[in-house]
Amino acid sequence: MYIFLSIDSLKVIDSLKSVINNISNNYRSVEFYNSIYVGIIGSLIASFIFIFFLLILFKPRIKISPFICKDYLPDEPFPNPEYYFIKVVNHSFFNAYQLTASLQKKKAYPTPPIDMKNYRLTPIEEGLYCDKLNFLPSYKPKWLRREAKHCFRFRSKSELHNIIGIESQVVVFEIIATHELTGISKVFVQEYSHQSQIKVGQFTYGTKFGVLGQKT
Repeated sequence: MYIFLSIDSLKVIDSLKSVINNISNNYRSVEFYNSIYVGIIGSLIASFIFIFFLLILFKPRIKISPFICKDYLPDEPFPNPEYYFIKVVNHSFFNAYQLTASLQKKKAYPTPPIDMKNYRLTPIEEGLYCDKLNFLPSYKPKWLRREAKHCFRFRSKSELHNIIGIESQVVVFEIIATHELTGISKVFVQEYSHQSQIKVGQFTYGTKFGVLGQKT
């Protein structure tokens, strides 16, 4: 009798051991798969954060003057025409490449339903004298540079004062630049919609958007 009981007890113990082993193996496999899932999710989050900071920190940073300067070019033969200047500044610590600029006029026109508008963009005749730059140097603090090579003035001979504000027309300056390190391109746009945005005089030298010899 005792022999049978002991055999049954051994069987129960073996069964319990197998159950415990199965539970332990299942637990380990669950831990294994959980670690894989956590690793994948962690990698995706890290990649997203990396791309986010890459797009934020390593993209072109071009500033466009909020107004247009109207002035003459020195040392041009008579008759010396007036030009309209738009200044751009590279505020990034990296060089900008393949810069393409354009000058257009934008005009609103009504469209159904009532009180809705669309906009028509058309190129300005005699637009920009130079609309492409292969290279615009990076920004350097004033104490590290002798010149302001990170700045450039685009110019046009078109009489922009006859366009801005006339029949609700707007002059649109657009420039596309590519970051030297990442190859990321970005479009920068500035609109001029009021006559007060045309100032007579020259842009100040350097990074800031000031006017020298401004006339009233």
